[in-house]
Amino acid sequence: MLGVDDHEVEPAGPRTSRTGPAHRCGMAAAVGAGLGLGWLAVMNTASLDTALSHAELGALGIVVFGLPAGVLLAWPLLWAAGVRRAWQVALLAPVPVVATWHLLDLVWLDAEVRNGRLNALPLLALIAGGYAAVALATAPGVRLRWWRSAVSVAMAAMVVLSVAVSGPLQTRHANNQLEGQLRAFGNPLYAPDLPGFRLVNAGTSTTLGADLTFYYQLWSTDTPEHPVEVRAEQTTVPAGFNPPTDCRAVLAIRTDAVPCALIAPEVWSITQTGYRLDVARRGNQLIQLRSTGDMSDNDLLKAATSLRERPPSYFSHLSIRQS
Repeated sequence: MLGVDDHEVEPAGPRTSRTGPAHRCGMAAAVGAGLGLGWLAVMNTASLDTALSHAELGALGIVVFGLPAGVLLAWPLLWAAGVRRAWQVALLAPVPVVATWHLLDLVWLDAEVRNGRLNALPLLALIAGGYAAVALATAPGVRLRWWRSAVSVAMAAMVVLSVAVSGPLQTRHANNQLEGQLRAFGNPLYAPDLPGFRLVNAGTSTTLGADLTFYYQLWSTDTPEHPVEVRAEQTTVPAGFNPPTDCRAVLAIRTDAVPCALIAPEVWSITQTGYRLDVARRGNQLIQLRSTGDMSDNDLLKAATSLRERPPSYFSHLSIRQS
């Protein structure tokens, strides 16, 4: 009656600040930052790997517990903040955030180098930025031209990059940590020249005595299963070590004097039930080589007599640490 075509639709008015992409991204960033603050308050660390290590969880813990928990926490918060299709942001954001978080862990979030305050800032920026980016990529009814694709590709690239470089970065990080431990040992480090064997599982420990003990293992390269053939331990020469008449100090037992046989200059052998122990003295350091497999006495003697001083980098680059 008014002459208005039923199919004509009045053009939509300008998008308000409450429904525009700026509000959507801002609210998503605020929720992400809030989740980050909650993590810091509960876990007391910005490092994802450290928290998982303390909880004795690995990558499976992230998938089974971490990601679902993040989704369930973020969804109602995003909805309450007025973010449309909040479930999309809640579901998608944890994937690039956790992937980038893992990379950040390897290159920055090192509790031994930086304190918690410095770690908290990049973590909060990462989570807030990640949720804002996903909110932008999933914004409904907004023409973002190539921006939406660019943001989506960038987030997918971070996930792929995290998977691709995680292994090399973890190896480098572990090698640097091991080198630091070995330098802190404060004494020359000795290892043998023994063809047919490789050195693995190097490290230091205080569990074997009051002083630091440097240790490693020698594995035969001819055995597919790689059984441990020799265990090596290096310490300062203990008080009471008086070869060849009394070598019980290296056995850490309280008993009558235990004699040891001189088999080479500054090398002695002790035979116990089930194993043989060769002991070599280099300055104020005592290196014990204990055969735990089928290693011949001749090979054990070669190991003891071929001990040479090595730099810490020798052990960190050759050693394979097994869990």
